[in-house]
Amino acid sequence: MRVALAVIFVFVTSPSLASEVLRTQTGAIAHWELKAIRLAVHPEARSRQLKAAQIEEAMDAARGSWNELPETRTRLVPLTTSSRPEVYIHFCHKGWPFSASEVGHTEFVADTRTGLVTSASIYINECDYKFVPSDEVAENRFDLQAVLAHEIGHVLGLGHSGVPDSLMFRSTGSAGVRRPRMDDRRGLATVYRLPPPLALPEPAFTPSTAPIPDLEPTPPARVAPPGDILAGMRIQGPKKGSAMIYTGEPTILPPIAQPPPTRKSSRRRPPPSRTSSLPQASELPDP
Repeated sequence: MRVALAVIFVFVTSPSLASEVLRTQTGAIAHWELKAIRLAVHPEARSRQLKAAQIEEAMDAARGSWNELPETRTRLVPLTTSSRPEVYIHFCHKGWPFSASEVGHTEFVADTRTGLVTSASIYINECDYKFVPSDEVAENRFDLQAVLAHEIGHVLGLGHSGVPDSLMFRSTGSAGVRRPRMDDRRGLATVYRLPPPLALPEPAFTPSTAPIPDLEPTPPARVAPPGDILAGMRIQGPKKGSAMIYTGEPTILPPIAQPPPTRKSSRRRPPPSRTSSLPQASELPDP
């Protein structure tokens, strides 16, 4: 009889791979074996900030950014029937139950012996943060498409990357990084035991109609980054055996900051201040 065992995931990084992959305590890589993974917004946890059409547009683009990669061997598809999807997306309504520094959070259940993932949940922190749809950029608001694409990477088995311009970098959340990059592809190839990806051209990024600031990922200024501690909650079923719900590494996504307006130079140039410095665009004003 197959028994779902308690599972705790650890992040493993190889010398040639900056992306972290998720393994159980037995060493099995967390992965899916389904040909298609269905995603849907939970009917009792819909967004209160954006319209349903805007949510669907962001979800469709986030799924497509992973589906177009040759390393993605399982398709991410929308739910088209009344059945339960493999991945539910929840928008926060009554208080964020996770770390206050998290904008997105991912949990899923897997078998500790094989690493086979059976279900997952993505949580979006609308209780503490504001989001914008795919065609907008606003100060102190997060790009929902980028957040969803990042969390889907966790669902597929990826941890965070040490490459700043990768989609799975810890402090990413601007519209400038909406698609997986080469390091994300290498991590995905490791998860699904595929040859390393060739140095093909990166997927083209389609900018929004609004200007996108040139951002440099920085650690949070107001909130200290969390430690490398993973959490899990054991669930006891009606039958023998138990399962552990894995809590993904916190994702810190700094708000999008707008660059200051450019001023025309005056005829008389004032002397420079000793304490002044050029303002730097930041992704901050945040498993």
